[in-house]
Amino acid sequence: VVAYIQVIIDNGMAYESGGSVYFDTASFRACGHTYAKLKPWAVGSTLLAAEGEANFETREKRSHADFALWKAAKPGEPTWESPWGLGRPGWHIECSAMASAVLGMRMDIHSGGEDLRFPHHDNELAQAEAHYHHQGCKQWVNYFLHSGHLEIEGLKMSKSLKNFVTIREALQSFSARQLRLMFAMQPWNKPMVYGEQARGEMKARESQIKNFFQNIEVAMRSAEAHPGMATRWQAPELELSRRLQAVQEAVHTALCDNINTAAAMDALSDLIKAVNIYLAKLQVRSLAKAKGDAAAFLAAAAAAQASSLPSLRAMPEANPGSLASTLLDTYAAFTSEVHDQSRAQPDGLSQMLLASCDRLRDTTLVDLGVRLEDKPDGKAVWKLDDPAAMRAELAERAAQVADAARKKLEGALERKTKELEKMQGLLALPPVEVALADKYSKFDSGNGEPSHDKDGNELDGKAKDKARKEFEKAKKVREPLVKKLAEEPTFFENLQSEILTLQAQLQQLTSSK
Repeated sequence: VVAYIQVIIDNGMAYESGGSVYFDTASFRACGHTYAKLKPWAVGSTLLAAEGEANFETREKRSHADFALWKAAKPGEPTWESPWGLGRPGWHIECSAMASAVLGMRMDIHSGGEDLRFPHHDNELAQAEAHYHHQGCKQWVNYFLHSGHLEIEGLKMSKSLKNFVTIREALQSFSARQLRLMFAMQPWNKPMVYGEQARGEMKARESQIKNFFQNIEVAMRSAEAHPGMATRWQAPELELSRRLQAVQEAVHTALCDNINTAAAMDALSDLIKAVNIYLAKLQVRSLAKAKGDAAAFLAAAAAAQASSLPSLRAMPEANPGSLASTLLDTYAAFTSEVHDQSRAQPDGLSQMLLASCDRLRDTTLVDLGVRLEDKPDGKAVWKLDDPAAMRAELAERAAQVADAARKKLEGALERKTKELEKMQGLLALPPVEVALADKYSKFDSGNGEPSHDKDGNELDGKAKDKARKEFEKAKKVREPLVKKLAEEPTFFENLQSEILTLQAQLQQLTSSK
């Protein structure tokens, strides 16, 4: 680094001041170079310059735009010896020096985050081009690839905001394939929001892709088990072939357009939809071609690997006609028959058999990497899948069921508690006669309505009508409790018992997580 800086000084484009060395942007321009090629409008920005150690307030510099190549030592900072005294390298010089040591005065591609355009990358360029000035270097880097920021809940992920997620932490929630797929679905040079919506879209797309390969394998097994099926191309096959060619062209165009993997993934999704429509009109060769092309793109995009997507890896033991395939076909047919018989005779034994089949499906077969699915026609089909992915899927489904059960219990408990509070409030109200005693002194022995005012005078006319309305209103407020107790004398005991039961069920459900 020190030697690299010395060359820039010798070339007249840096100067020592107060034990520090600064890049001379004015001299750099005077020598025929362009400063800030990537973001010229940012030159002079106090905030961005401060990030590049180009402090506008210092009096050591010749120009506000000059930036530090070497910083004089400060208390508490690491220091190294140099011709200008103890100090440390500036922020940008290390990158220029290390890259030049390996690649020299020409670099084809330089990558980095969008926020590094200025000042970091612009200053890297200036340093290297000043260093190689006498070799005629006018452009140290030919192409820059600036990737978009990763955002969490609308904010840039950064250590300063303490909202960052490490790769190791992300892999606790997602597989490596899921993360690669999430990245492939986003334009690489645009901000990417890492949130619930992105995760939901990724899981939906992964499920679509996985089902695509699995459904093709099921269809191909079925076709190969019936070799007499027609293989002549007709209108559906021609249409699928046309769609396949269109998707191939769309993927190629997307990847040539600034490596637009998001558009390529959308094109692949169109192919999957076309194949799903076609599956009812089976033609094995067309499906095999679509499967191969989709697998090739996903592997190229690093969204799938032969070792991570069971449907893509070679599994000769599960080929049509093999013992494993025959056994799985037999078991799938057996479970279909058990389900049919259980629906026809829904007795205790049938339910026990169904439960046994479900346990085998959700445990033993999962551990073997076999997914068993029931089709709308009642038949079961098997597919190869990743055991870990299936376990995660079952765990997520169980969590959703438990969450729904919890919400249902909480809702019931809230309703019962509110009902108890309401009825206890009504129970605490005094009888109607007592509530109206401050206005009326006597009440009719027949209908209970007020008959005399508080002074003992008999009510008549409007006064009686008013008293009747007040009586009916007070009576109506208490009516739900009166009616409930008439129908269910032990209403309060029963309601309190229901609340205790719901609380116990909710506590048991919560503690079992």
